[in-house]
Amino acid sequence: MSEKDDKNRSDNNKSGSDDEESESSGDDGNSGSDDEDSIKLNFSTKDLGKKVREESAKLKSMEGGARASILKVINSNLKGMSYGIALLGLLGDIWFMDPLFMRAHCKCVFQMNHPGKPVPVFVMTIRHYNLRNKQYGDNNYMRTARGRSIPVLGWSFQFPTANGGSVKELVQKQAKFIYACFRPSENHSIGSIALDYVETNSHDDPMNPGKKAGLYKTMTKNVTDTAGIEMRLTKQINSHFAIAPNFQMNVHFNKYLADFDIKEFLEKHLGANNWDQVPTDVRKACYKNYSTLNDLPKWNLIFDEKY
Repeated sequence: MSEKDDKNRSDNNKSGSDDEESESSGDDGNSGSDDEDSIKLNFSTKDLGKKVREESAKLKSMEGGARASILKVINSNLKGMSYGIALLGLLGDIWFMDPLFMRAHCKCVFQMNHPGKPVPVFVMTIRHYNLRNKQYGDNNYMRTARGRSIPVLGWSFQFPTANGGSVKELVQKQAKFIYACFRPSENHSIGSIALDYVETNSHDDPMNPGKKAGLYKTMTKNVTDTAGIEMRLTKQINSHFAIAPNFQMNVHFNKYLADFDIKEFLEKHLGANNWDQVPTDVRKACYKNYSTLNDLPKWNLIFDEKY
């Protein structure tokens, strides 16, 4: 996710290396080698596949992680605190991962690594945010052809305003921890843990006593041994969290969030009950084209939309 139209990029550093190794041998590819038309493809699937996987991983690493966004930070003068939201990309292959499972997993990983220390507040705010149908426009949720809302993963963060510091560095540190929790481990299978969570939280199948229905039934359909499924889930989760995200800064709330999520955030962190209680600079952070109160949705008419 990027905020191309936002001119305030005070903390928007690009990822990527300035010293990428060059693989050129002096030929720019346009010299017309005599062998171009006689190229051979008599490689085994195994050998070529391995090379392609290695090269793909290398190129992906050079490009950096998926696009992500840090929404404009808002300040509460009354509390002396600053608040913000970090949004990652689409769920993709981890569509089955419940935010509650992610919070619980990250919390347990932290506690097992740092016994006795309080769990960071941001860990317990990991959740799904449903995308706004039209950036800066239509308030309805964006939906699939089947009418389902489209979520992205995110969390909220906070810090004392007086502390200052780099917002981007703070969020990158938090993202680094979350991503580390779902990377490969020699001691446990994240796919097995995830599938166990799905099974535990799926309801019983009334047509098949002793069996589970819901998501677990969908994920294990026509399978007697779940080992293969666990391996696949592990690979999907590890791959999704393999490379840290590339954050874009100072994104207006209404680029991705629907009005209800914006209102909920303001109620929680500013204690606002109407737009008059929201400072002008915060209104501008929430709505890109804001100039007067008439540009804002009616506060008491903002309701949550069914998923």
